[in-house]
Amino acid sequence: MRGKVEIIWLEDNLKNREHTSKIKSVREIIEKKGYDSNIEEISELETAKQMLSDPERRVDFFISDYNLGVGETGLEYLLEIRRKGLYKQFFILYSKNEYNEIRNGVIDKLKENNIELFCNFTFISLANSSPQMIKQEFSKAVDISLSRWDELNAIRGLYMCEHAELELLLREKYSCFDENKTYKDLFYRLKKSTTPAYLKRSKKIYEDWSELIEYRNLLAHTLEGYDIKNGFYIKSALNEQIIIYENQLDKYRLDLKNLKKKIIFLIRNPNRPFPHEWH
Repeated sequence: MRGKVEIIWLEDNLKNREHTSKIKSVREIIEKKGYDSNIEEISELETAKQMLSDPERRVDFFISDYNLGVGETGLEYLLEIRRKGLYKQFFILYSKNEYNEIRNGVIDKLKENNIELFCNFTFISLANSSPQMIKQEFSKAVDISLSRWDELNAIRGLYMCEHAELELLLREKYSCFDENKTYKDLFYRLKKSTTPAYLKRSKKIYEDWSELIEYRNLLAHTLEGYDIKNGFYIKSALNEQIIIYENQLDKYRLDLKNLKKKIIFLIRNPNRPFPHEWH
């Protein structure tokens, strides 16, 4: 499990009491979710831009004030982050300005740049907001920022859950609830009961199923990390070749869903042809 959230926070007035209060709130929000935080506070836009030069550095999300003084805004920082190809990292922009005032700045940037500039982006208006309301808004933004982590951790649970269902189907099929008989034992029993002709037709499904069983076992213990090209990932602590990247989560879920459907058909009908549309 990943334990520490890495944040770069750009604010031109770091000694301001309100800023200190916001930092404290965000730390508390993160800690209540079971994580530690490392918040690096930067007061100058150019310094914050220079920190993006290390391609190996992992930043989970960025927080920036809108008004940075001397005509600079947090939107300039957002633009530089996206120029570096960092589209996966969430960006939280806040300001005492009303939403309507910020809207013009956003529209101007949209005219100049690709709309992808504002993916994984949210804005928090501090205007006329109580400290409690501000904390609630930051809490919502942090929840969204960390949702990717939850997805990566959830994929492990999905593998466990889907295979538990398949194992139960096999045990029910063979009325075998002997704990000494493993899931893989029942897998081979089904495979052995398949006639040579249908085994040839189902060869790829059996191969993929066998591989997924290994995935399930190997993902019981994972390490987490960050890759500059593919983003965050989890990998097996037992076999580092087994890696799931966040930018491939949709594919993993879809492949698992489609394969599970075929496996269930195979368990129930090992010696019958698959529906034509599955070929």
